[in-house]
Amino acid sequence: MEEQPRLPGIDYLTASNQASWLETNMYMQNQLLRDADVMGMAHGLEIRIPFLDKDFMQLALMINSDVKYAGKLGKQLLIDTFKDILPEQIWNRPKMGFSFPFKEWLSNDVYASEIQGKKMGAHHTKLKTNQIHWSHFFTLLLMQTYNNA
Repeated sequence: MEEQPRLPGIDYLTASNQASWLETNMYMQNQLLRDADVMGMAHGLEIRIPFLDKDFMQLALMINSDVKYAGKLGKQLLIDTFKDILPEQIWNRPKMGFSFPFKEWLSNDVYASEIQGKKMGAHHTKLKTNQIHWSHFFTLLLMQTYNNA
């Protein structure tokens, strides 16, 4: 019988810091860093991810959750640390996620625009005019392709 991987003892951390540890050591390492690396290489960019120094990460996990997660803005402690150094338009802007441009790809894809059937053409128009999410259109496209195979 194969044994499931065991997590190191993180019981000493608060529940919020345990969640941070899991996100850092599971999702970030297995997904986000890989995606950033692949996209950087695809565009000839050398991407530097800040705040991933091992000692810094361990220190951050030791900060009490009541202090680390206090404040009205996300990452308030980090913002307060650099507030006097960085201009407000840097630290007081909306969060900007990283995502692949699936909507643009599907909107401009020849196959997606020429797929047979009036219904798919209408769905493609809805995609291009932001009336349906790209994932909805992509699911319909896969189903149509499968049914035509």
